[in-house]
Amino acid sequence: MLERIGDLPQRKNALLKARKVANYIYNHSWLLALMRKFPKREILRPAATRFATAFLTLQSMYQVRQPLEAMFTSEEWIGCAFTNKSEGKTVRKIVLKDKSIWPSVVYAIKTTKPLVEVLRLVDAKKEPAMGYL
Repeated sequence: MLERIGDLPQRKNALLKARKVANYIYNHSWLLALMRKFPKREILRPAATRFATAFLTLQSMYQVRQPLEAMFTSEEWIGCAFTNKSEGKTVRKIVLKDKSIWPSVVYAIKTTKPLVEVLRLVDAKKEPAMGYL
């Protein structure tokens, strides 16, 4: 069900861009270390196997929005080699200048949060979920 929801244009766009940002940061250890200085927490890394993780990635990315913006405007970022690479420019543009990304992320979170919460309850191994549903 979440896969079909994720295929809708607005959500798909947000998911693709969030994945691009998260993967770029996680694929470069220096950037990951820099990111850890700013938000004091991490973006949940997208997983290929569980689709709900993509929406949880959106949620965690939105929670660290301001620290991400601060990271991409910091002197450390401006002075690093990633600033001049095309992928680095693209990711920075997504975080700072893409007017559609944050409203799309918020929309995707609001429309999928109830379903993701139910899936997390059902998937939990601590207690049977039927009593809560």
